Amino acid sequence: MDKFIARAVTKDPLIKNKSDQTVARFGHLNEIVRDLSKYKSYVAIISQSETDAPTAIVLQNDFDTELVFNYQSVGKYFITSEKPIFNQNKTLLFTSGGPGNNLITSAEFSNENTLGFGSINLTQDEPAPSNGFSGTSLEIRVYNT
Repeated sequence: MDKFIARAVTKDPLIKNKSDQTVARFGHLNEIVRDLSKYKSYVAIISQSETDAPTAIVLQNDFDTELVFNYQSVGKYFITSEKPIFNQNKTLLFTSGGPGNNLITSAEFSNENTLGFGSINLTQDEPAPSNGFSGTSLEIRVYNT
């Protein structure tokens, strides 16, 4: 199957030189593989302090848009996207604590462009302090419809 796709892309009359053909061929194959996967994901390491929005070191982003983190109140945040990428009942958010982090995080679907999430400190059974995320891994998965 890969050879057939590669030949089809290579014969594109708009692509004139060999290096452009190679880039187009592998770019096209990566796009097909990504579309065939069961879900798209966003993976980042996040940190946050005081009333600042969480910052993210993005490790992977399968979405064709940037995700923006926002601070709402102590222990409450939301993520926005310019494109409608979130899908109710098909969007999952996973976190795992950073150093000394005893948090549990839950996600709340707001709409196709916004995903809310909150964190609770397990040792105190209350919203996490405003510096609750420090080197915390976060993954968002949106399963295909």
